[in-house]
Amino acid sequence: MTKDIRPPFIATVPGFPRIGAHRELKKAVEAYWRDPATAPDLNGTAAALVDRALTRATDTGLDSVPVGTFSFYDQMLDVAAMVGALPARVDDVPDRPGSADGLLPAWLDRYFAAARGAEGIPPLEMTKWFDTNYHHLVPELDPARPFAADPGFLLAQLRLARRAHVPARPTIIGPVTFLALSKGSGPGAPDPLERLPELIDCYLDVIDAIAFEGFDWIQFDEPVLNTAHLPSESDAGVAREWSRLVAHAHTRGVRVLAQTYFTDGQRAVDTLRGTGVDAIGLDYVAGEAPDLSGLPRSTLIVAGVVDGRNVWRTDCIRALAVLHGIA
Repeated sequence: MTKDIRPPFIATVPGFPRIGAHRELKKAVEAYWRDPATAPDLNGTAAALVDRALTRATDTGLDSVPVGTFSFYDQMLDVAAMVGALPARVDDVPDRPGSADGLLPAWLDRYFAAARGAEGIPPLEMTKWFDTNYHHLVPELDPARPFAADPGFLLAQLRLARRAHVPARPTIIGPVTFLALSKGSGPGAPDPLERLPELIDCYLDVIDAIAFEGFDWIQFDEPVLNTAHLPSESDAGVAREWSRLVAHAHTRGVRVLAQTYFTDGQRAVDTLRGTGVDAIGLDYVAGEAPDLSGLPRSTLIVAGVVDGRNVWRTDCIRALAVLHGIA
């Protein structure tokens, strides 16, 4: 009998744009800021944009679709909300009424207050997302406020995908990237990376929730593993905590993709080599091909060969040559 060596999926992308072809999200969010009574319209716009991305993904033949990349404002802020790390100064902003079948989370108004500020509430700082022109919010992590998992917004997106019979892959900014791009807040605040074991515990709860819903892959975006944002002396601790993350996922029947981008990925490969991670996403457009020797043969390489940062067509001959070189 011939052993089936087909990979678990053939074609995918790491994420999707979220604003809409005609800036639908921007218009709906700004209408909600002016008048909260337009919440049903905002929910409808959000659901339509998620559905449009899912439909396009399946229509183009993707057999694993990232779900969770939609955001009402900023994906770093989404993670802050998911792990209970919105700043204390927005605590008095009341929750909005939740909806069992909608995308608007109860914490949405606190989230927007953290992003934009409000009367007596300064907003979070912003800074560039690596070498792009996108600016992300910088979460403020107070050691007096423990992390606590609240994956409801992610699960709402996943349920939309399941109803549409989409092969969904839950997608979240990874714990190391989240901490490395955050800052400490409050008296005696430690370097955020010192809280990695605590944050991993919170991520394990998120994995449990995803597994309970029946999803068997999860993607953690960890571009920081390749950059100077992460001190090199952190690599051993990162590998140790990532091993714990992966081992827990495996006990729940969930496989893990560590997605990197912006550079050749060599440092990420070296850091993740012994963690048991099931797949590593690497950017073969931005840098040279990394040395994959030492990775288990079972490790799936998710090769990024289509440049998503310009408008030009991909050189398919070059892309195929890169893929043949990996195979």
